Amino acid sequence: MVQLLRITPEEVIEFPLVLYTPLNANLKLENISDESVAFKIKTTAPKGYLVRPSTGVIKAGEHHICTNHPSASDRGA
Repeated sequence: MVQLLRITPEEVIEFPLVLYTPLNANLKLENISDESVAFKIKTTAPKGYLVRPSTGVIKAGEHHICTNHPSASDRGA
């Protein structure tokens, strides 16, 4: 299978805990193909985590950063 995207981090998304700052983690999607690539990110807990943007198109050679954060209901808000 031809790889179209390089995803960083590859396996685990860690949410660094820093006092008085929002709980966020980034996911970098890098298009390593010669053509535009569409993406859609789905979580195993859609009510627990929000991913923005969750869909999009990345042009050849470009990258995109998606921000992941717990939903308000998961944070006890």
